[in-house]
Amino acid sequence: MDKNLEPGQPTELRKKAEQLALASESAPDWGAFTAQDIQTLVHDLHVHQIELEMQNDELHVAHRALEEARARYFDLYNLAPVGYLVLNARGNILETNLTAARLLGAMRSDLVSYPFSRFIQPTDLVLFDQNLKRLADSTAPQSCDAAMRCKDGTRFHARLELSPGLDQEGGLAVHLVLVDTTASVHAAELLREAAEKLNKAQQLAHTGSWSWNLKTGLLEWSDEMYRIFDIPKETFTSGLWDVVAQTVHPDDRAAVERANLSMLQHGHPVSLEYRALWPDGRQRVVWAETGALSLDISGEPSVLSGTVQDITERKQVEYELEQYSHHLEELVEWRTVEAENAQRESEGLERLASVVRDANDAILVQDLTGRILAWNPMAEKMYGWSEGEALAMNIRDLVPADDRKQALGVVQQLTRGRVLEPYRITRLTRNNQIVEVWITATALLDANGDTYAIATTERAASAP
Repeated sequence: MDKNLEPGQPTELRKKAEQLALASESAPDWGAFTAQDIQTLVHDLHVHQIELEMQNDELHVAHRALEEARARYFDLYNLAPVGYLVLNARGNILETNLTAARLLGAMRSDLVSYPFSRFIQPTDLVLFDQNLKRLADSTAPQSCDAAMRCKDGTRFHARLELSPGLDQEGGLAVHLVLVDTTASVHAAELLREAAEKLNKAQQLAHTGSWSWNLKTGLLEWSDEMYRIFDIPKETFTSGLWDVVAQTVHPDDRAAVERANLSMLQHGHPVSLEYRALWPDGRQRVVWAETGALSLDISGEPSVLSGTVQDITERKQVEYELEQYSHHLEELVEWRTVEAENAQRESEGLERLASVVRDANDAILVQDLTGRILAWNPMAEKMYGWSEGEALAMNIRDLVPADDRKQALGVVQQLTRGRVLEPYRITRLTRNNQIVEVWITATALLDANGDTYAIATTERAASAP
């Protein structure tokens, strides 16, 4: 058994025990004890001694487990891949782990009582303060992305996860998880740029893409751009304005420069058509669009990009189509008579539509499933639904449940070619009122003589 107690501890405990025994008023009368009693007492004391030694061993095991837990806590907390911080309600740092101190570029001791907001770039300060306020108001966890700035000026992107806690006085403490997202932000930006270029290439035939690095002044072209402007890669000049002077028709250069400056100064993409010059003097017609302006981590313009499409062939086709327009007109002259007949038929239909529109009775047309196909103004007046609403309804919506069987029977009779006398039935209005109406139903037949729809003329039963 483990008996490695701290130095001096048994002696001190022994002294305290002897003092308590001498001070006790209930000291045993040893003369009254028999040999058997003493033997039993010694045995009990021996057992008690073993129990104490076992308890001491358990305490040592617990102590070692506590030390191991503290070591694990150090690894999990201080050596975690993300930063952990504790802030007070004002946003000042109370505690940090080693990762947070490394990300912020400072010693842990220097961070105590330091305002965390000083590490956030001004563009994201308002967002962080809003999250801090919402956490204090609702105690619900908050999160945001922010651009960070270390004490040495180094910048990085971070994800901030805020959750509520309590400080030593029972007040609000903010537990903050700081995750470095710089790599993922940069990767997402690169992926977005690549996706935009790919989408443009998929959507447009004979389309090239370009990007202009505003920091270095260098212009990058896709392979299609060299074909559009007929410039070998080895002779390409990467300065934007040099390329404009070399490849754009003199009369169009000012418009191209204005389009680029509009995106840089105002963020407004501009599309335009201009003439491109080949080295041998020939001209091509292109459609250009300045489509994207990327910002760096400081929020400053970094890369301007766009696309150029060679539309020379399309312009040629447009010219040829114009030349053939007279020929096409001759080809359709023979349709003149049919068009005139169609016009007369259309006028007849318009007159019929006018009669239906101006009728004093409600006129409805429904297909064999009950879907409403036509609805005149009097129907809107009688039942309350507009034409647009009625055309999305079924005739069942106008029939009270008790009359639906009768309405179905009418459809079946008309489908079988029966001619029906006017009959009386109830209808539902938009405001759920039940009105009685007289209905004259007529089957509409197709070219084969089959019923394809039913037209009804409906008048309120109280009407003359």
